[in-house]
Amino acid sequence: MAELFISILSRLQKAWNAWNIRGAILFSLLLQVVLIFVAPVRKSARKKVAILLIWIAYLLADAAANFAVGLISNSQRGQSDSDKSEDPSLPNDKLMIPTILMFCAGIIKYVERTVALYLASLDTFRDSMLKDPDAGPNYAKLMEEYAYKREAELPTRIDLTPEPDKETKASDIPPKEGELNHLEVVHYGFYYFQKFKGLIVDIIFSFRERDESRDFFYRRTAEDALRVIEVELNFIYRTLYTKLEVVYSWPGSIFRFLAFGSTLATLGIFHFKTNKDAYDGVEIGITYTLLLGAIVLDVIAIFTMIFSDRTFTFIKNPDRPTHGICASVFSIFLALKKPRWHRCKCPVAEEHRHHLLATCFAFRRWSGSISSHNLISWFEDTLDEFFYVSLEPITKELWEFIFSELKKKAEFADNPETAKRISSARGEWALTDTDSEHDRSKILRYVSDVPYDESILLWHIATDLCYQTEKEETESKNGGENLKYMHFSENLKYMHFSKILSDYMLYLLIFQPTMMSAVAGIAKIRFRDTCAEARIFFERRNLRRNEDKEACHQILSVNTDVEPEQVKGDRSKSVFFSASILAKELKRMEDEDKEKKWIIMSRVWVELVSYAASHCRANTHAAEVSKGGQLISFFWLLMVHFGLGEQFQINEGHARAKLIIEK
Repeated sequence: MAELFISILSRLQKAWNAWNIRGAILFSLLLQVVLIFVAPVRKSARKKVAILLIWIAYLLADAAANFAVGLISNSQRGQSDSDKSEDPSLPNDKLMIPTILMFCAGIIKYVERTVALYLASLDTFRDSMLKDPDAGPNYAKLMEEYAYKREAELPTRIDLTPEPDKETKASDIPPKEGELNHLEVVHYGFYYFQKFKGLIVDIIFSFRERDESRDFFYRRTAEDALRVIEVELNFIYRTLYTKLEVVYSWPGSIFRFLAFGSTLATLGIFHFKTNKDAYDGVEIGITYTLLLGAIVLDVIAIFTMIFSDRTFTFIKNPDRPTHGICASVFSIFLALKKPRWHRCKCPVAEEHRHHLLATCFAFRRWSGSISSHNLISWFEDTLDEFFYVSLEPITKELWEFIFSELKKKAEFADNPETAKRISSARGEWALTDTDSEHDRSKILRYVSDVPYDESILLWHIATDLCYQTEKEETESKNGGENLKYMHFSENLKYMHFSKILSDYMLYLLIFQPTMMSAVAGIAKIRFRDTCAEARIFFERRNLRRNEDKEACHQILSVNTDVEPEQVKGDRSKSVFFSASILAKELKRMEDEDKEKKWIIMSRVWVELVSYAASHCRANTHAAEVSKGGQLISFFWLLMVHFGLGEQFQINEGHARAKLIIEK
């Protein structure tokens, strides 16, 4: 038995010695092939498993290459000069030129990668956005001349003439009414990316840029606005997380061509000039595999570059014959990237059906989904995103509602102060639509008199309490149909909007603390205390998980005549029964106008998301584009384009001063 074991170990050792270097190199090539197809999925993958697998593949690709180099170095240790000269694994004179060519190609690849990382660093990116220093008009010289004229007792005055903005220039495509075609979407997306990419590093902009952007997006439909913002975010992704800036520069293109040419030349020399009889057949096969694999990877990279959004921006005039052919081909490809909406097959009236985003996964510019977490369904303080977060597809109706709400608010933002007030609203504007002053004052304190993180938890629980109880009533009226993706009336549509945004904001608050750091406060402490109180309550009432409807009825049945803070004090940060009081106030509003209640609630949630979007650091938004993208980033860019926020603070153009000597 021992001899058999030793024999097996001996064979394994021989196999390892024969294939360790070969296997490591081939494994590295395999990972490179996998990554060139899978890496672009980063911008459209929201599931943590997919992101984790891509991350592991990146780490293994570098590790496998380093491991192979280490094995090669270790295999030469202890050999004499005569042994090395006879070792066929080392390059001889005939293989020296191919070796140098591949070495040059490798250096170019590593320099390309290093430069791309350098250009994508926030400090370098910020420096690239800075304009030439502007000292303004020569104040000292003007005042010296003014003082001289006054001393000479000449009647002199200073006349100020507005100076036209020297940087004013038209877009590549003139503003257009109606729906945008595929190429126009990319052109406008790139144009506004170039104009507003300074947002990532907190650069401020002029009111001229604000007015131009507002005018353009006012003319757009919700779907066209979505498509343009998708392109903008895609350019942010490609600028910060790919080699776009390097590849599309003249030096980058030349050196990439040289690297590709070096690989082709190496293959040609090895195939036609090398005596292969002196080498093992397996080694020759592996060499061909590596060279052909490198060429195939470069060809795929070239095709990816040709069919990227950046290439499409070079077609300025589709009517020209040379551009027309390319425009036709590119338009066909861009049609695959256009958001496609799948009509939900629900047994309801045609006008109440809705549409889920169903663009082919391979052609998506972002994930098209919304992460959600529900406190009552889980009541767990375990922050495990794998088990306690679900993905909901975004609907066309939800995006149209978001677009219309922000557009209506933008119509009131005629000056910076109003725009700042609107972007800082956390539900106050929405609650002005309530008819009763008494109802408004009772509900308003749950948005304006509490910290932002507390208002999220309060409104999340209250929304779920109202949703579950009203959903049960509607199901009983409609034969128990599943309402998850069904809208029997306008009321149910706004119920759905409120529920989706409510669960999404709780997900951001708990599982994306980096995005919410500016507004989160003590969110996790408050969340854990609330979960602890919920768990105690459910255990005392013998309620099990997934009994959401019964749980909501039990929560609402608790007498809340006395405020929870008066009973529990301030040590516990739980808002469990404070949210129940809010839900009861909202249900009283329901008695007057049920549909208006849900409209107001959905508008409150739009304002709560907008507040977080405008206060989240821009570089955090940029970080999320490589992880599937977030709906809140679409809020952020749409608000910027509508002129909502604090990014616009400059009146461009100097006042040109002239000394006028009066007669």
